[in-house]
Amino acid sequence: MDLSPRRPPAGTRAEKVRNAIGAYGIRLVLGAVTGVVISRALNPEGRGTYYVIVTIVSIATVLGHVSIGQASVSFWSGDRAAIPSNNLVLGPLLGVASAVVTALVIAVMWPGVVPPSTRPVLFLALATVPFLVAAIHLNTVVLLLDRVNVVNGAVAVAALVQCGALLGWTSSGHLSTSAVVWIWVVAGVVPLLFFVPVLRPHLGRGDVRLACRMVSAGLRYHVGVVALYLLSRLDVLIIHRLAPGAPVGLYTLAVSVGEITQIATAALAQAVLSDQAEASLDRATGLTIRSVRVSVIMASCVVGALCLTAPWLVPALYGADFGGSVPAIFALAPGLLALGATRSLSPYLLRLDRPWRVSGIALLALLINVVLNLLLIPAWGVVGCACASSAGWLVYAGCQVSWFTKATGTPIAALLPGRSDLARLRSEVAALSPWANPGQNHEVARCAPGARAGQRPVEKGTGSWPR
Repeated sequence: MDLSPRRPPAGTRAEKVRNAIGAYGIRLVLGAVTGVVISRALNPEGRGTYYVIVTIVSIATVLGHVSIGQASVSFWSGDRAAIPSNNLVLGPLLGVASAVVTALVIAVMWPGVVPPSTRPVLFLALATVPFLVAAIHLNTVVLLLDRVNVVNGAVAVAALVQCGALLGWTSSGHLSTSAVVWIWVVAGVVPLLFFVPVLRPHLGRGDVRLACRMVSAGLRYHVGVVALYLLSRLDVLIIHRLAPGAPVGLYTLAVSVGEITQIATAALAQAVLSDQAEASLDRATGLTIRSVRVSVIMASCVVGALCLTAPWLVPALYGADFGGSVPAIFALAPGLLALGATRSLSPYLLRLDRPWRVSGIALLALLINVVLNLLLIPAWGVVGCACASSAGWLVYAGCQVSWFTKATGTPIAALLPGRSDLARLRSEVAALSPWANPGQNHEVARCAPGARAGQRPVEKGTGSWPR
């Protein structure tokens, strides 16, 4: 089933990035409202309980998807016809297995992970893991089909559903931890309503042999994927164990606010994924270098802005009880900058087909994170946890940069933007803004500097936006 003829023109990559940032910007605004509502309704301790449940369900989801997304990227060029159907079937099957295993582990080894009143909610939320895994699998296929706007719409609508439901429940005066968890779960399933109609998968056209190969290939990467996810979430469970109560709520708020800084670079990585997977390795190398340069600029701007505004913005929005989150945000900043700046490297490194090296980098970063958490949380509390997380991301980003530069012969300086990159980025963003001359947007976005209107775009443009 070749779905590519049915996809509409995707537009320039700069336009796709702009649209993605717009969609994620909507999620940012709605997410900010959501965070304020949850924090003020539940207080630090209640927010901590909610986030622990969400973390457990999220870990079960990550364990269950078995890196089928990474396998889809690897097999896409030759087997795209069967991948959508395979992913739709594999998602629920793998999700059920993961949910059952996670529930058994919690029941036997850590029954007191959440208060007794919210324990049933945790186990019921685990029942939705098959749907969440399916959404992840199909999200990758939609991006590989270059249907970025579909993903953008799903992201925006899911955020709208979550925010609207929270506001409605709050108006009734009965917003509880259980209600917040259920709203989060429902919002996580919403993207399926967008992905399934677009892909129009036909289960009869699936390929069982390909599915087995995808699972086998995915498992080779999955150790690293799980380690990478735990790098961003395991610290929540560690601080919950070592310093339960309000510190968990303070730290999770710092993490949630910090994740806002990843919106712009995630949008860029999303927009270039299709070409990184399908282009020749030489072209993918040039595209990745240009993507990293732009990501460095974006990450520096947003992380710097967060550090400047956090001391007054966090207490004003979330309440004085959450003022203790601000030092943790400062401690997270170096890791957030490194993560955002190097986000575009991962898809390229996947193409080198060195799964154990990919996994080894993530495992090393996770090990450093866990050891530092155990050492620093007893002494520094929330700030110690944030320092450990930041150190883990710095190690992860540094190893990826080292591997990329050695594999491609690219000097590290080539990944850093210069004045010309800033100037070109400003000009292209200005050209794509809604206030630019309507007749010029199409031409400026598609032509290299000095090119004539309607001229075929160059393959390796010199503009800051990766082409």
